[in-house]
Amino acid sequence: MADYTDMEIVHADAVALPVPDDVTAMRDLTPPTAILISPSPGAGLSHNQAVVIQVDDDLALAAVFVWVVYPGGDEELVYNGEQFALRYRSLSTVELYSVLSRRFTLRRVGGWPASPTVRIKPVDRGGNAP
Repeated sequence: MADYTDMEIVHADAVALPVPDDVTAMRDLTPPTAILISPSPGAGLSHNQAVVIQVDDDLALAAVFVWVVYPGGDEELVYNGEQFALRYRSLSTVELYSVLSRRFTLRRVGGWPASPTVRIKPVDRGGNAP
């Protein structure tokens, strides 16, 4: 039986985006934030449980990229900034609360094969990323 107790969220810096040339971009100096809503850190992750992540910015999000890394190093793209990857598309959602906030609910077709590390790259219109 797989161990689902070590899930974590990591801000990653593997994706670079061009910085928009507009007034919002020039004023925006604060990077966006991402927090793990569910499951609670250390609470464990069951095979079919949803992972919920909240992403917020002070002015406007430009894009959010999400992928997971499993023990052993295997990686899967979850969200490419515009849509979910095929393995996640039918069960996952992104709720747009405003230009400032998005909530991702991640579920994988077939369940989680092991407890993943969730990597997230939120970028705001100023080009800021954590």
